[in-house]
Amino acid sequence: MKKNFQLSTFNFQLNTGFTLVEILISIGIVSIIAGIGISIFVALNATYDKAAVVTNLTHEGGRVMEVISRAVRSASDAQSLSGGSTLQLTIPREDNNLEYANNGQCSQVEIFYHSPTLSVRKQSLIASCEDGSPPCLTTAPCVLTSDGIDVLDLVFTVTDNVNAPDAVVIDFNIRQDASLSDPQQQASQQFQKTVLTRGY
Repeated sequence: MKKNFQLSTFNFQLNTGFTLVEILISIGIVSIIAGIGISIFVALNATYDKAAVVTNLTHEGGRVMEVISRAVRSASDAQSLSGGSTLQLTIPREDNNLEYANNGQCSQVEIFYHSPTLSVRKQSLIASCEDGSPPCLTTAPCVLTSDGIDVLDLVFTVTDNVNAPDAVVIDFNIRQDASLSDPQQQASQQFQKTVLTRGY
């Protein structure tokens, strides 16, 4: 007797996917990588912001120093007043003297530290024009520093040389207005320069 064997065919279906543990581990790794990336981005952004502040201070301080230096170089005499926070300059009355023209044709000008506003100001003196010279065209103080810049101190040290040009040491410290940026991004910069008057 012949027996017929019928083989049953079994179909195996493999379920592919991630287990809960694998998913949790993946989420943890992605979170760590994202945290590191965000930290690096924040640090780079803060560094860039502080570099921008320092660059702005360098530009602003250099500009203010150049304005003061030009006035000193155009003056025939210099005196420090108010404990060194004010510089009084005597400007020769010459049509080709640019500083004399800029001062409204006044022969005296003061550059001073205005502590209430933490700024540097320049003012022509009307009293210096009472000797018969044309009256000053302007006497209102002009602010040499830009908005958002604080001048922490300003000191003028004058060496009065009788038979030679006076030597003026200009020393000031500036910073960005503390209200404009994060305290960690604050920066200050010191500027100092010695300038000689024309002496005649």
